[in-house]
Amino acid sequence: MGSISLNKLGGLSIVVGSLLSIIFYLIRPGAGIIGGNVDPVDAAASIGVLVANASMASLSFFFVPIGL
Repeated sequence: MGSISLNKLGGLSIVVGSLLSIIFYLIRPGAGIIGGNVDPVDAAASIGVLVANASMASLSFFFVPIGL
């Protein structure tokens, strides 16, 4: 089994992290593909979409900062 150099590992982490954060940013509830477009000024509608898609909201709010 071969080893990977630090430069290749750093480049791979930059690519994977960026893709991870973009994908989860696009599927977040309320403003992305899932949940439709919700007016950010309407707090009740924003909270309603987050509660309706709680599992997707928690995943997206967890993986976007990790990817960044």
